[in-house]
Amino acid sequence: MVSLANVYHISLDYLFGLCDDMSKILEKRILNPLKISNNIKSFRIEKGITQEQLSLDVGISYDYYRHFEADLGKEGISVINLYKISVVLGVDIGAFFVSK
Repeated sequence: MVSLANVYHISLDYLFGLCDDMSKILEKRILNPLKISNNIKSFRIEKGITQEQLSLDVGISYDYYRHFEADLGKEGISVINLYKISVVLGVDIGAFFVSK
């Protein structure tokens, strides 16, 4: 999905139907990496899961996930991995994108 968005120069917000107007996307910055990272961290802590365990369950390296949380999402993360994280944490993937 990210590759598709990059090829066609469109936002993932638009691609996933989170916003139907590209100008609103730029104004609101719906996909906020900081918000996503903080929400995932919050859900992870609520569930009592360590960074290491989550990375093992998702199938990504511990260092990559640790940097994702520590750098407040600046590292970026694929939609597929966001989905896997949501499954492991038992939350809807949409919960990562809204203010908690």
